[in-house]
Amino acid sequence: MDKGLKGNLHGLVVYEILKRINHSNTTGVLFVKSGNSIGSIYIKDKQIVYAKYKMANENESLKEIFLLKSGEYNWQENLPPIRETINYFIPEVLYRQLKETIGSVNINLVSGLPDYNKKLILSPEFGKFGGNLNFTASELTILDSVRKGATINYLLRPPDIIKEEALKSIYMLYLSDIIDIEENREKKEKGTSESAMVDRLKGFGV
Repeated sequence: MDKGLKGNLHGLVVYEILKRINHSNTTGVLFVKSGNSIGSIYIKDKQIVYAKYKMANENESLKEIFLLKSGEYNWQENLPPIRETINYFIPEVLYRQLKETIGSVNINLVSGLPDYNKKLILSPEFGKFGGNLNFTASELTILDSVRKGATINYLLRPPDIIKEEALKSIYMLYLSDIIDIEENREKKEKGTSESAMVDRLKGFGV
């Protein structure tokens, strides 16, 4: 992953960048700037250990940063945290924040999701944070099927399913990095190259 990844804040880009950071398993800081305000999210061992924006506490700072729609971001790798006051796995934070904001965002669910025929897999850290999240019954059904190696096409197969709602749930879990494509995890375990990481994130605008 680029040590000095930079860009403009828009849409769901903070989610997309943190998902990418989660895949790269690096330590560093995601800086954001909007107007005269600068914020930061500190990452260590796939966990968010500190966040600051304006005068807010860590949890409120995270909410404020995720709501930013204009400004700039800058990821700086290998910067150690200045303090460690919280301890959240990245997918845990992504899911909670996305749950609050997804209703107000226009999303092309079809283009935002990976190949419908690829086998899905749970985050390797799911057992460590999954119990902290309040999943809907629909999401729990999806997660149970993913444990058994389901594809998106399989998840959409039941005749009584409301496809738009199902796609929305799948998208939330995918963007949060709670679920992913199995082959992406395999590449990561073998040592994912930067080019492969970029390919994996096509459709995220990163």
